[in-house]
Amino acid sequence: MWRMTLEGDDYFFEPRVRHEGILILPELPSNLETRFEPGDGSGRMAIELHLVPQTDSGVVILIGDKPSQVKTLWKEIMAGGGCEMPRLDDHTYGDAILKVFRTQGTSPPQWSPINGAPGEIVWPMRAPIRYRYDFSEDGVLTEARAWGPDVDLMIDVSAKDKYRCQYGEEISFVETLREYCEEFATTYTGLLLHCNQWSE
Repeated sequence: MWRMTLEGDDYFFEPRVRHEGILILPELPSNLETRFEPGDGSGRMAIELHLVPQTDSGVVILIGDKPSQVKTLWKEIMAGGGCEMPRLDDHTYGDAILKVFRTQGTSPPQWSPINGAPGEIVWPMRAPIRYRYDFSEDGVLTEARAWGPDVDLMIDVSAKDKYRCQYGEEISFVETLREYCEEFATTYTGLLLHCNQWSE
């Protein structure tokens, strides 16, 4: 479970919150197909990205009981550059499940005449890079996962001061786990922890 607490001048927290956290979308290909899949009846929604950088192509799969609702959510995410991180209180973002599965690269799918025009991809297939974002029925992010070589989940935290100057920082989920792992290994020398395995 992921949680992040911010500290700073009262101006950024009172009388209203003046900061935001965004889970940044990965770089999207120029050829991105959109597909819909029905939900499980719970009202929850999900968005999957299947990306093939070698061919500058991919598929976004919108999953939900109401296609119009998940389509609107995806448009909002695209417009904002990412998913809004859930907020527990004025200082704390969370709780969300974040997971990274770093896997070996795979070759792009090969084209053949039965697949259609050159450059087209036949889906579903196991794309080398995949992301999945899960949301509550209200559109609140509950879980994000990434699979692929060198993938990461990047979180952008930004705020404006009273002079409207913008402050921001991008946080790597993988690097945060690595730092925690190394700190744990240094503190608890009697325990064995493989710090090169910071992603699941």
